Amino acid sequence: MKNPSSFKRPLIPLYLKKLSDSDFYHYKIGAQLTYLPAYFYIVNLFNNNPIYLILAALLTIIITEWNQPNQVYLDSIKQKSPEDMLLLGSLLLQLLGFAIWGIQAQFDFFRLVGLHLTFIYYVLARNKQFIQGRFGIFFLRDAWRGFWTIPIKNIRLRSQILGHPPLQKSNKSKVNPQFILTLLGSIGVAILLVAFAISQLQAVSQQFKLVTDHWFDQLNAIYFQFSWYDYFIEFLCYAILSLPVGAYLYGLLFGPLIRGRKSDESYQALQEKLNNNRTLPVFSSYIIIGSLCFIYLLFLILGFSDLQALFQAQTISPQAASETAVSGFWQLVRVALLNFTTLAGSYFFVSSPIWDKKIGKLILTCLFAFSLIFALLAAWKLFGIYIYLFGLTPRRLISGWFVTVLIVWTLLTLVRLHKPFHSIRIGLFYLIFSFSCLSYLYAFWID
Repeated sequence: MKNPSSFKRPLIPLYLKKLSDSDFYHYKIGAQLTYLPAYFYIVNLFNNNPIYLILAALLTIIITEWNQPNQVYLDSIKQKSPEDMLLLGSLLLQLLGFAIWGIQAQFDFFRLVGLHLTFIYYVLARNKQFIQGRFGIFFLRDAWRGFWTIPIKNIRLRSQILGHPPLQKSNKSKVNPQFILTLLGSIGVAILLVAFAISQLQAVSQQFKLVTDHWFDQLNAIYFQFSWYDYFIEFLCYAILSLPVGAYLYGLLFGPLIRGRKSDESYQALQEKLNNNRTLPVFSSYIIIGSLCFIYLLFLILGFSDLQALFQAQTISPQAASETAVSGFWQLVRVALLNFTTLAGSYFFVSSPIWDKKIGKLILTCLFAFSLIFALLAAWKLFGIYIYLFGLTPRRLISGWFVTVLIVWTLLTLVRLHKPFHSIRIGLFYLIFSFSCLSYLYAFWID
């Protein structure tokens, strides 16, 4: 006959068995700590108060930094990487913007999306989970892994950690937090059920009603006079809703460390998969890029007279200047983005890198020279005409920031074609840091 105690404890996963008792205790404390930021995050969603969002973010940053000494494979790393410093500084800048100015009209959704993406990249950087070990060509895949793959894969990890005692027996008796939560929950349910039963039985016996009415008067004085009951119900609702958020957060922060993997996807493995997709011959890129360059040259020649109007908009009527500034702005931006898409397509689907060949390097230089011209024309439309004549608005600020990112990325690409360096890394550094400064530009120039 099986021991009844064997049914009380589920099987322990192998990656948990490999942990020492001290590591297991460390991760168990981390599991309990993640309840706090998850709770504040849910409160922020329902109250639209940035203070709770700031508290949730700061607590998560503290947990992430506290967790670093426990990583065995980081013992040899004495200093933070540039990604660590940049992302942490950008996070603090964005949170400071929320603390000073709060939610800014027509700008809050954009800022919140950026804050979440910055946070995901920060956690990946601190936990050494970037595919290339840094920002690189797979930065979009890194974002997807941080947003979905890693936390969802480890969504049950917190319950597994909290559901097991230390892997090695200890002589010290410790209070079980699960027992306390169960006790408090049982008391709360008992109070609700007893109150319902009393309300029903009062209709049966008047004597019972006289006695229990006094109880309800006392309860009303305790709960409703001091609003404890309302606060308790509100806290209970937020706490329940925060449980999946906390499990998601724990999976992101602790999952890869507990499983002992630097990254669940390697750069070499992804390159091998890409090699299977790189079936197009090199001349196909020459045809596509050459055709685009021909169209761009034809546009500049035939549209020269129309482009001259851009530099005379400040001397014409405001209505004509407005029409000149708005017309074609996003079309120029889309064409510039098309060139980056073409370059990415060559990287992912062409059999060999065309920038390693002289003719390929030449036509790519022409392509991104046109891209730079289009980005500068769009910048002149926005800054030189629209913002100069009609002032700055939140949408114009965001559009202007995006155009500067486009110009910087185009310049970096042109340099990278002739001199190898981490152009994508620097481009992402500029994108993240400049985005973190948008709140301050918004407050200084618009408010």
